[in-house]
Amino acid sequence: MHLMANSHRLTQSVLDAALEGLLQQRSQLEEQIQEVRRLLGQRGPGRPPAASKEAQATKKTGSGRKRRKMSPEAIERIREAQRRRWAAVRKANKAA
Repeated sequence: MHLMANSHRLTQSVLDAALEGLLQQRSQLEEQIQEVRRLLGQRGPGRPPAASKEAQATKKTGSGRKRRKMSPEAIERIREAQRRRWAAVRKANKAA
Protein backbone atom coordinates (compact mmCIF):
# COMPACT_ATOMS: atom_id res chain seq x y z
CA MET A 1 0.00 0.00 0.00
CA HIS A 2 1.58 3.22 -1.10
CA LEU A 3 -0.16 5.73 1.14
CA MET A 4 2.92 7.90 1.45
CA ALA A 5 3.37 8.25 -2.33
CA ASN A 6 -0.29 9.02 -2.93
CA SER A 7 -0.93 10.98 0.27
CA HIS A 8 -1.46 14.26 -1.57
CA ARG A 9 -4.46 12.71 -3.41
CA LEU A 10 -6.14 11.38 -0.29
CA THR A 11 -8.57 13.62 1.45
CA GLN A 12 -8.98 13.96 5.17
CA SER A 13 -12.32 12.13 5.10
CA VAL A 14 -10.78 9.12 3.30
CA LEU A 15 -7.98 8.93 5.86
CA ASP A 16 -10.47 9.24 8.73
CA ALA A 17 -12.56 6.41 7.27
CA ALA A 18 -9.46 4.24 6.80
CA LEU A 19 -8.38 4.87 10.39
CA GLU A 20 -11.84 4.05 11.70
CA GLY A 21 -11.90 0.80 9.73
CA LEU A 22 -8.43 -0.21 10.94
CA LEU A 23 -9.33 0.54 14.56
CA GLN A 24 -12.47 -1.57 14.21
CA GLN A 25 -10.41 -4.45 12.78
CA ARG A 26 -7.94 -4.13 15.64
CA SER A 27 -10.78 -4.25 18.15
CA GLN A 28 -12.16 -7.41 16.54
CA LEU A 29 -8.70 -9.01 16.53
CA GLU A 30 -8.18 -8.18 20.20
CA GLU A 31 -11.53 -9.79 21.05
CA GLN A 32 -10.57 -12.91 19.10
CA ILE A 33 -7.17 -13.04 20.84
CA GLN A 34 -8.87 -12.77 24.24
CA GLU A 35 -11.22 -15.61 23.32
CA VAL A 36 -8.36 -17.86 22.24
CA ARG A 37 -6.44 -17.05 25.44
CA ARG A 38 -9.55 -17.84 27.47
CA LEU A 39 -9.82 -21.21 25.71
CA LEU A 40 -6.14 -21.87 26.40
CA GLY A 41 -6.47 -20.82 30.03
CA GLN A 42 -4.01 -17.94 29.75
CA ARG A 43 -4.40 -14.65 31.57
CA GLY A 44 -2.73 -12.39 29.04
CA PRO A 45 0.69 -10.80 28.61
CA GLY A 46 3.18 -10.94 31.45
CA ARG A 47 4.24 -13.49 34.00
CA PRO A 48 1.72 -15.10 36.33
CA PRO A 49 2.05 -14.19 40.00
CA ALA A 50 4.51 -16.25 41.99
CA ALA A 51 3.00 -19.07 44.00
CA SER A 52 3.16 -18.75 47.76
CA LYS A 53 5.79 -20.73 49.65
CA GLU A 54 3.07 -22.93 51.11
CA ALA A 55 1.74 -23.77 47.66
CA GLN A 56 5.25 -24.51 46.42
CA ALA A 57 5.90 -26.81 49.37
CA THR A 58 2.80 -28.89 48.68
CA LYS A 59 3.19 -28.86 44.91
CA LYS A 60 4.31 -32.12 43.34
CA THR A 61 7.55 -32.07 41.42
CA GLY A 62 8.28 -34.07 38.32
CA SER A 63 5.88 -36.61 36.91
CA GLY A 64 4.66 -37.72 40.34
CA ARG A 65 6.37 -41.09 40.04
CA LYS A 66 8.73 -42.29 42.73
CA ARG A 67 12.37 -42.64 41.81
CA ARG A 68 13.76 -46.12 42.08
CA LYS A 69 16.65 -46.50 44.48
CA MET A 70 19.65 -48.25 42.95
CA SER A 71 21.78 -50.54 45.03
CA PRO A 72 25.39 -49.55 45.66
CA GLU A 73 26.45 -52.53 43.52
CA ALA A 74 24.37 -51.30 40.56
CA ILE A 75 25.82 -47.81 40.90
CA GLU A 76 29.33 -49.24 40.91
CA ARG A 77 28.63 -51.35 37.79
CA ILE A 78 27.37 -48.26 35.97
CA ARG A 79 30.38 -46.26 37.17
CA GLU A 80 32.83 -48.92 35.94
CA ALA A 81 31.10 -49.23 32.58
CA GLN A 82 31.31 -45.48 32.12
CA ARG A 83 35.01 -45.49 33.05
CA ARG A 84 35.63 -48.20 30.42
CA ARG A 85 33.76 -46.15 27.79
CA TRP A 86 35.80 -43.03 28.55
CA ALA A 87 39.03 -45.03 28.56
CA ALA A 88 38.18 -46.33 25.09
CA VAL A 89 37.47 -42.79 23.89
CA ARG A 90 40.79 -41.51 25.28
CA LYS A 91 42.65 -44.46 23.72
CA ALA A 92 41.05 -43.79 20.33
CA ASN A 93 41.91 -40.07 20.54
CA LYS A 94 45.50 -40.84 21.55
CA ALA A 95 45.92 -43.27 18.64
CA ALA A 96 44.56 -40.77 16.13
